[in-house]
Amino acid sequence: MEQVRCNYCGSDSYRERLELPDYMLGTPGRTTLVECRNCGLVYQNPRMTQSELEAHYPPAYDSFQPPPPDASTSLASRLRRYGQRKRVRIATAQEKSAGRLLDVGCASGAFLASLPSGWEGHGVETNRQAAETGRRAGLTIFHGSLEQAEFPEAYFDVVTLWDALEHLPDPAGSLREIHRILKPKGTVIVRVPNLSSWEASFFGRYWAGLDAPRHLYVFEIATLRKMLVKTGFSPGEMAPGIGLYPAFLLSVRFWLRGDPSRKRGLGWLLSILENPVTRALASPWFFWLGHTRLAGWVVLKAKKAHKDG
Repeated sequence: MEQVRCNYCGSDSYRERLELPDYMLGTPGRTTLVECRNCGLVYQNPRMTQSELEAHYPPAYDSFQPPPPDASTSLASRLRRYGQRKRVRIATAQEKSAGRLLDVGCASGAFLASLPSGWEGHGVETNRQAAETGRRAGLTIFHGSLEQAEFPEAYFDVVTLWDALEHLPDPAGSLREIHRILKPKGTVIVRVPNLSSWEASFFGRYWAGLDAPRHLYVFEIATLRKMLVKTGFSPGEMAPGIGLYPAFLLSVRFWLRGDPSRKRGLGWLLSILENPVTRALASPWFFWLGHTRLAGWVVLKAKKAHKDG
């Protein structure tokens, strides 16, 4: 375990907010979330070292699985491909028809594999197995951290972090590195759990956006914007939310796992919520939610603006 200061302002003054188990995988140990008294950033302290965290990213971790075959007709496969297409539209919407893109925390490369022709996709992934899975599929993935990759300055048109920034040990430092490797007026796109969402308030300690111990930081929209500005970006408007219903289902799973009696008595609830009919009925609500600041996960685009401070 290691003690850390606030990644935004450097303060070591904080108050404890929550102590959490691993609701996702059930691994031993508990995680302490604190809030910086100076700027409000929520983060783990103390936290596991990067080597200690490796045990919490096993081979079966969902993001590390290979993308489903294009020919797969299962509902889950079709929904995953639909989600990837939405990410591609967000990433390429305001850019030229061709460019160079880096996906940080790309896992096995499902998003990279969805890029249209003309786009040169690169990935960075710290998990060796996931990186090798993507490489075997013909993708360009660097195994290691963003900083270890040492990309040239002003090299990329777009850098994406889909559910990645909250996992990084030094998000401000990584954003500075992204600033360096982006072309002038290049775009960074960040998707993170939203601590100021209705879902975070409704589920409390069971909200999937906390995902201890893997999520080292938990951002509100305001704290994310402040960090982007401090590292040299000009934040724009939020893009429409993506993947909100699966994230909601994960919070329900965490809630059920939090109490064995609840899981025994209400296990049927998850089956109902996973039903395609239920999902279809709920889609208008989640579509509306994805266009507000109340969404459980938010997507924010920002432009490279100036030298970071």
